[in-house]
Amino acid sequence: MDAIDLRRQTPRQGPRGPFVGSLDCQADRFPSQPNGTRTSAECPEAPGQDRPGNPVVRPRVWRELAAFNKRRTQMSEQVTGDVPQVPAEPVPVVQTPTITHYQQIAANLVKALDDMLAIIPTFVEAHPDTTAFINRHQGVPLQFIATAVAAVEANPELQGSTFDATEARDALQFIDAFRPMADRLYAAARNLTFSINSRKASAGNGALDVYAIAKRVALNPLSTTVASHVSNLKRDLGKRGRKKATATPGSPVPGTPIPAPVPTVPKPAVSGGPIG
Repeated sequence: MDAIDLRRQTPRQGPRGPFVGSLDCQADRFPSQPNGTRTSAECPEAPGQDRPGNPVVRPRVWRELAAFNKRRTQMSEQVTGDVPQVPAEPVPVVQTPTITHYQQIAANLVKALDDMLAIIPTFVEAHPDTTAFINRHQGVPLQFIATAVAAVEANPELQGSTFDATEARDALQFIDAFRPMADRLYAAARNLTFSINSRKASAGNGALDVYAIAKRVALNPLSTTVASHVSNLKRDLGKRGRKKATATPGSPVPGTPIPAPVPTVPKPAVSGGPIG
């Protein structure tokens, strides 16, 4: 039996009571190797010490290192607790509004319309300073402008005026190409406005029917919830809503008593000629 086995069999008095094994190793008390295996180091818990370049590591060194790390952690926590911590600024929450299906379609159409207008050459937006001049010269016929272009091009002595035949001919071509498009866009704008008003009229008519039914139901004392809805509907409707039918001239106003006919007395016929 070697010296290591004798030391492991000799009971020793440790700091926490008697234990079996050497003072430097508690491998028998806390074995980490499977049964029937042994390490080449003095302590099974230490790495192999028979390899070159590997220093001797004792469990005592490990305990001291663990105690040192624990003390350093406690000191770091104490220092951190003494320093006043600045609260982090709250990150503002950006709320994005919900985009409906119709809003997405309208946004796509607006973008397409902007792209289309960007293609039109010499596109001029309306301005109050130039509206009066433009309206004042809308009465000039296009045929008159075409005749003036032909006259200037045929007579060089007429080219000294402010009239530019080339620009005028380009304007006639521009008008001929884009006037049908302007008419179509104008009709589309009117139809779109009519579509909006039609949807509003249908929804408004249904809402007025609901209001009329709710007022009848609210007459029941037990219909307190409907009565509250009637109050809200009346508040939001205001003085607008169904307009009363206006009476045509000559027709009696509803609620006005009809006057009794006045009897007429026939006058006697006068016979004879003038008295001479």
